[in-house]
Amino acid sequence: MGQGQWLRDGERLPDGETAAFLYVAGDCWQLYTTASGGYALAVRRDLHEKWIRKGLLEEGLFFPAKEDLLTMSVPAGEMISSVEFGPFPQTAEPVRSFAKALKLTASRTGEDLADGIYISRFGMILPAFSGKRGKETDRILGSWICGGMNLSLRDGAHMRKYAPWLPDSVREDLMQMFGLKEMGPSEDTVLRMPEPFQGDGRKETLNSAQFQGAGELQRRPRQEGPFILRGRETLEKFIREELLDVIDREEEYRRFGVEFPGATLLYGPSGSGKTFAVEKLAEYLGWPVLRINSGSIGSKYVHETSRKISEMFDAAIRNAPSILIIDELEAFLSDRERAGGSAEIHTEEVDEFLRRIPDAAGNHVLLFGMTNLPDSLDKAVLRKGRFDHILEVGMPDTEEVLSVLEGLLEDLPTAPGLALRPVAGRLSGRPLSDVAFVVKEAGRICVHDGKKRIDQETLEEACRQLQPAAKKKNRIGF
Repeated sequence: MGQGQWLRDGERLPDGETAAFLYVAGDCWQLYTTASGGYALAVRRDLHEKWIRKGLLEEGLFFPAKEDLLTMSVPAGEMISSVEFGPFPQTAEPVRSFAKALKLTASRTGEDLADGIYISRFGMILPAFSGKRGKETDRILGSWICGGMNLSLRDGAHMRKYAPWLPDSVREDLMQMFGLKEMGPSEDTVLRMPEPFQGDGRKETLNSAQFQGAGELQRRPRQEGPFILRGRETLEKFIREELLDVIDREEEYRRFGVEFPGATLLYGPSGSGKTFAVEKLAEYLGWPVLRINSGSIGSKYVHETSRKISEMFDAAIRNAPSILIIDELEAFLSDRERAGGSAEIHTEEVDEFLRRIPDAAGNHVLLFGMTNLPDSLDKAVLRKGRFDHILEVGMPDTEEVLSVLEGLLEDLPTAPGLALRPVAGRLSGRPLSDVAFVVKEAGRICVHDGKKRIDQETLEEACRQLQPAAKKKNRIGF
């Protein structure tokens, strides 16, 4: 049982369920997964009594467990979620239910709900009374939908990027439900990292680049089964064999002088899926992720950027094992000989990166650099010991697109005998996000036209909605 953990892993609960492990926690509550795949909530008696006094709960819904602790559990398919820390939704249906619960609870209590606990069975969000500064309703919704990012539901562009599974129609319904208007171009759309959870949970927090001052981030349990990256067999094979196998059998590899995987450089055109692949790996491992771009550590002040670079590595190491993604690598590690008048300052920044990159692997930080311009990188970056693995990620070919199409369509109602290869041929060389768009658009057309299944005509019509793409050489290689 971890420090501060109220229920032991495998402990039998009063309602007959079994606690598996601690997922996330607050001052007066802890959320556990259960052996049956559901969730169990443990709360202190004084918090439970506040809910009773506020008229939010009735007696008898929670069971006395031990000392001043009460518990309740729900089976797989039902949801208990910390509004701040998850678990977060992946489909539209729980979003609708959460929004209704938020509206209902807000009408019954004046308490802040940004720190609350959503219980789908009750259709309520129970406040935690933590005293933290709250959020506006649009940001409570946006943050919960987008996995803890401080986003507004009104910010359509970022909502589509970070919750692509949420149909625009659902977001529009929620906006109407709460009387919200689309965010204007001059309003604040900055992504901020949520306040770090200081408990003993294992939840992952995906962050924007606002990592300075970050405390301990959280992690999720690792997914079961092998790592799958549809449409990217070569990249999938590399991740399995060069990264995951070394991570999983670290002691065995260390006997032969092989340490934790070194940094990986992924290069290729925008839209080729570099970042997507790393995000899938993070989702699989359940590790915290920090993402850095030039906007997060760039500074006009001398030495300030170097200091921020060091802070960024320190934050990743503090939360290890973790994943660190450096976007737009060429902005930091371009050739020092081409730096012009700022050569001295730029050299300091490059040297700081080169000094800290080996620290990452030595402290169980899986580091990925992303670039569209590999030829502009400083030559020292490409030496072994800095980026040990250098992979080209090209645009997907027909076979890769076909695999993604099959995966996206397998759970949707489709007409028998769909000819997917011609569709894959048309989408070959395009970003995989275009493939997802075609499937989503085909579904929209079906609903609009009253069709029961996605047929060939619908898929072809969805393809025609795409803008023409320039022809490029399509390849994933090493």
